[in-house]
Amino acid sequence: MPAVLCAMHDPGGALALAPVLRLVPPGWADVFAGEWARDMLRRQGVAARPLHKDVSPQEAEALLDGCAAQALLTATSWGGDAEQALRNAARRRRLPSVTVLDFWSNYRMRFRHADVPIESMPDLICVMDEGTRQEMIGEGFAASRLVVTGQPHLEALFADGCAPACGPTDRLLFLSQPDLANGLTVHGDSLMRRIFQEAGRMASARGRRMHLFFKPHPKETPPAPERLRVLCDPDLVEVTLLSRTMPLLAALDGVEAAVGGPTMGLFEARARGVGATALCAVNATPALVAALRQAGIRVQQPPACPGIFEHETNAPPAKWRPGAARRILDAVTRSMG
Repeated sequence: MPAVLCAMHDPGGALALAPVLRLVPPGWADVFAGEWARDMLRRQGVAARPLHKDVSPQEAEALLDGCAAQALLTATSWGGDAEQALRNAARRRRLPSVTVLDFWSNYRMRFRHADVPIESMPDLICVMDEGTRQEMIGEGFAASRLVVTGQPHLEALFADGCAPACGPTDRLLFLSQPDLANGLTVHGDSLMRRIFQEAGRMASARGRRMHLFFKPHPKETPPAPERLRVLCDPDLVEVTLLSRTMPLLAALDGVEAAVGGPTMGLFEARARGVGATALCAVNATPALVAALRQAGIRVQQPPACPGIFEHETNAPPAKWRPGAARRILDAVTRSMG
């Protein structure tokens, strides 16, 4: 029987947990994942069974009954309650639970479906760095339940630095973020107009037309193409709306610079030699800003956008602390006694 039930709904959790699952022998974990997360795992050689984003307490109990695992390992998706439903069920059974944080945002929101107060949760939470740990302590998480392990996906992504810059290709990418309250882009027309006009300024400076690709987030309702095309001079910039389901690596092909909210997509871009700029709100956490800069991603606070696609000054990325996947695996093993 599997030693561990492992669950993740979102792609970010799959990217963080795949390096951990590749360390263990077949059959060690019974893995459940959401549709996009399963696709991520499949590309990394890890098989998983379907997991709906919302799971009832009864369904969570049945999943744990089905594999008789000795511990639970979950990611921290925040679009549903599946992982937290399993953590709640594990707590009721006194089953050890290890949770892996994969990004520097929405700490409390990720645990909003917990059936005990944040400060009383028994789960061991693996976090990316000491800055994250201190921020979570400041938000009420118990210091004794937070362990700094690193971020396995970013460690692998930047293990060899980053790919050489591809040079001017006249292809730019905008990575949108959704407002989960309404499913639309969180970036308003005023900000996007400024960004698109920066692409036009580059076209004027180069004396040739630029191509700007707009990539909606998978959870976003895409805007109408006509809405995007009126945001800039069509003689200077050709705007193409990409499918929200297009794989990010395909969207990055041949791109010289990417701009967007602070998401994992910008880390992926930077690792592939693409100049990257993150639009960070004034309330972005210091740990997030530090991680972006560690990756060589330029941080810019909207609405200011001058030179947002210019990337010659992007710093080379620093390597992440090695051994994150092994430290997470060790935490799971220790939790089982």
